[in-house]
Amino acid sequence: MGKDSVTPPVCAVCAAKVRKYGGRCGKCTRDFCSRHIVEWKDGDSQVALCIVCFDDIESARADAPQYPIFLNDRDHYMTSLNSTADLNYTLEPIDAEDDEYAGWDSIGRPVRLHLEHERIVARRTTSDHPEMSKLLAAIRLYAEKYGDPTQVSPEAILHDPVLLFLWADANVEKQFERRRLLNRLRRFWRSIFHS
Repeated sequence: MGKDSVTPPVCAVCAAKVRKYGGRCGKCTRDFCSRHIVEWKDGDSQVALCIVCFDDIESARADAPQYPIFLNDRDHYMTSLNSTADLNYTLEPIDAEDDEYAGWDSIGRPVRLHLEHERIVARRTTSDHPEMSKLLAAIRLYAEKYGDPTQVSPEAILHDPVLLFLWADANVEKQFERRRLLNRLRRFWRSIFHS
């Protein structure tokens, strides 16, 4: 290795997989550039895949959701994720095992999270009927509970889950920022008058 080369950090499990499979993806033959390497059963042989190839295989499945997907936790906090890689970067395996989230894809079909090949994947449920009204109601509840309750969503975006979520998420972030600022001001005020 030259002094200019950089080796990405890997956990012990992924480092063992890199050594076992020669450091290259079994599909695209690129060098592994990620911490997470997926072992994949391909017929009789087992190969290791990089995240890009794993996402390609996942999105081609018949029961794959149409991204982005919207996940709603038990406290009605929502997040939007754009790929299987985003799922695994944002969530932990225990979230999928414990059914922590209810979810929908971008056209309102319900999704569930599962663990496959040590990775979190989203699958459409057996009910293929869109539940757009439930998705839109969940996004509005998220905005009402965590955002500024005086803000009203524009009429033009009420039926588009992606635009409604972007509006709601921006509203929630503004409200969190206001709370952070108020807390800083309170601490400052106390430090001046309670010293």
